[in-house]
Amino acid sequence: MLLQERRLINRLRDAVQTCKTETNLEHFYNDQRMPAEDRSKMERCLTQNYLLKFGMDYFGKRDLIYIDMKGDRDVARLDTPEP
Repeated sequence: MLLQERRLINRLRDAVQTCKTETNLEHFYNDQRMPAEDRSKMERCLTQNYLLKFGMDYFGKRDLIYIDMKGDRDVARLDTPEP
């Protein structure tokens, strides 16, 4: 079971690295300074090249797999009323 989970983690990491290369986003190490447009590119790449191509359980059987490329600042704004 642990070996299978490790394979799924590596599969996801490989997919992210591939999409970072395909979308020219190698210079980002996290999403904190990544513009929303670039996060959308990454989300599109992962969805089109992996989930739609190989199935929604490509990264493992889960109750829900949700690719959310909102940055931490975007999420914080959801909980903060705008003046």
